[in-house]
Amino acid sequence: MDILMVSAELSPYARGSEVGDVVAGLSKALRQLGHRVTLALPRHPGFEAGGLLMARRLTPLSLGGSDLTVLDGQLSSGVELALFDDPPLYDRPSVYGEREGYEDNLARFAVLCRGAAALAQQRAEQGKPFEVAHAFDAPAAALPALLKAQGGAALPTLLSVVDSERAGRFESGAHAAFPGLRGHIGDSLSLLELGLGAAQLVVAGSEDAARDLGSQRLSGTLAANLVGERAPTVVASGLDYAVFNPATDTALPARYDAEDASNKGRCKSAVLSELSLELELDRPLVFAAAGSGVEAQLLIAALPALLKNDIAVIVSVPSSAHAEVDRLTGDYPSDLVRLKDTGEAARRRALAAADFAICLDAGALTPASVQAAQRYGTVPIALGQGAAVDALVDCDADLSTGTGFVFDSAEASSLVGAATRAFSAYGSPGHARLRRRVMRLDVSWERVARRYAQLYRKAAG
Repeated sequence: MDILMVSAELSPYARGSEVGDVVAGLSKALRQLGHRVTLALPRHPGFEAGGLLMARRLTPLSLGGSDLTVLDGQLSSGVELALFDDPPLYDRPSVYGEREGYEDNLARFAVLCRGAAALAQQRAEQGKPFEVAHAFDAPAAALPALLKAQGGAALPTLLSVVDSERAGRFESGAHAAFPGLRGHIGDSLSLLELGLGAAQLVVAGSEDAARDLGSQRLSGTLAANLVGERAPTVVASGLDYAVFNPATDTALPARYDAEDASNKGRCKSAVLSELSLELELDRPLVFAAAGSGVEAQLLIAALPALLKNDIAVIVSVPSSAHAEVDRLTGDYPSDLVRLKDTGEAARRRALAAADFAICLDAGALTPASVQAAQRYGTVPIALGQGAAVDALVDCDADLSTGTGFVFDSAEASSLVGAATRAFSAYGSPGHARLRRRVMRLDVSWERVARRYAQLYRKAAG
């Protein structure tokens, strides 16, 4: 299919949240499946900083009285880029702005959506129409309404909602931002509601996001209509197997896979030596990562009780918690160390060495940390909230079912309880089967892309 994808962000060039990761991973996987993918985005400074080569189109897009310059580029995956160049709006240090966002975000998002609609119209006039348009989150959510308003054979549309907290509510200015929709909207609006009402299909990035979309708080009066055929379809995110692959990852001391994980022991030995932890291969090694300061405090509160078990722990926390963790390492010099290298390769190396991963990022929009642990045969221990819920099934007592260990409240005692269950299973035949089971899970972007391709065809009728 010929797919137009529209987003305010794209990792790694212009990342504002995990949405940029989703756009990057899905577009690449769709292209690898043979689809033609065009990504329409604002031209952020990060594209040039990342070394991306672009060519300015001779003919700009017309936005009803003003012109919008377009730069064409292509990613190494073959995904095509159409970048909308409006320096006063987009030449800024961040995608959305701090806290409440930039004051002119409505204008910034409107130019993105109007530019994408004009791009779709131009392609149709050239006899090379897109077959489906896929908008991501509130910044691009006005696109389905704009395409409908153009008249003619409307382009099928799909709206993905990954970040359900970013509703794009604006108290005024909608008429000026979207002159073509003046008769259909008020001067105050929620971009997300606008998209939910106009898109043919709605996809939620997690079960939590789907529940949010069914609430009046987020969807207003549309909430009652998002049922049956209009109910959001839940499609979780995936991992790039070109990066997250223990069988080929050059960052690892040794490679392994689900069918032969014996070299995981070599990874463990190497990392223990590198980090000056006791070289005891028979005791569990835990990689514990906290995504926020609050979650770091939860981990710090639990560590003394966790370390009563015969385990070694590698900790990765935000800089605000470094001093507290370092004080604890003084009390447990042979058992606890803080991972000072914050690069992705170092984290994958730690995952490959570890037997268990404590994943504390309940506020994350995707289950990437849990999926990465599973991919490297490191059984996850995670809070049963947020996106992690979609990636985990709590293990039963004999480990015959389940894909990790879940605790149900953000309290140290709850975390310790789940971890103790995990540690007690270590070394048993059931643990080896569990490790193999989680490694064999398909958490690839290819699986996700095939599901989206089905939804595209459904939207296209």
